Amino acid sequence: MDSSAEMLDVARRRLPGVELRQASIESLPFPDGCFDLAVCALALTHLPSLDRATAELARVVRRGGGRLVLSDIHPAHVAVLDGQARFQLADGRGGFIRNHVHLHADYLAAFRRGGLDVLDCVEPIVRPEDARAEPLHRLAPDAVTDAMVGLPYVLVWKLARR
Repeated sequence: MDSSAEMLDVARRRLPGVELRQASIESLPFPDGCFDLAVCALALTHLPSLDRATAELARVVRRGGGRLVLSDIHPAHVAVLDGQARFQLADGRGGFIRNHVHLHADYLAAFRRGGLDVLDCVEPIVRPEDARAEPLHRLAPDAVTDAMVGLPYVLVWKLARR
């Protein structure tokens, strides 16, 4: 599921035979409790608020232990290292999708309101080889490496619905 028709076109080419739907994460087209597990990757940081999307994700997993795995760019990376979603379009033009800083407290409050319990939180840190893969690295390799290595890059939450 994605809100972008263009992203779904890419996914359809790469995943023939898989059912894909266009919809907003803040209004999922699925009945309550229809999944044992839902996974949301690299999406919540694009939203100014976590509440509606978190509530929707919680709604579609079953009560009493349905699982939810959320991963996103770490708020430290977004805040300190300008971790915005930049990309190049097929026609050569640049694209940009805003990333918002959501602190751990923001996530925890949204989880409480959505009836979710935290089972685990993982925060992998940037290694030197990860820093070298950053697009900004080619412009200022030493500065980017010094700024990034040792900081968390991704935030992964494992949750259960009450």
